[in-house]
Amino acid sequence: MTFEEGINPEIYFHRAQTAVDGKNYEIALVIYQKFLDTNPTDLAFRVSAEYEIGFLNYKLGKNAVALEWLKKVSDRYDDPSQISFLPPWPKNLAQKLVNKIQPEVSPAPQL
Repeated sequence: MTFEEGINPEIYFHRAQTAVDGKNYEIALVIYQKFLDTNPTDLAFRVSAEYEIGFLNYKLGKNAVALEWLKKVSDRYDDPSQISFLPPWPKNLAQKLVNKIQPEVSPAPQL
């Protein structure tokens, strides 16, 4: 899959969503990662792509990987220099998924 240099972020997201609609989650992951690799400065789109990577890993049953990505999303909102550039929805959805999968990923305490 190739992307022209400097293409609009919406094109990445549209292609990734098309892959998701076809249940091609691995392809969508590649597209979102390619976006992150080539768009280092657009924080709003970056946090959205990071959330989607976390969510897709969750859909694939890779809860530990999903948790890492979702926590990364949540951590972005702790940085006052970034929060004004970020949409609220990734934080809210990431936190819901973290709360759901955290108990499954964390080992049970030993007694």
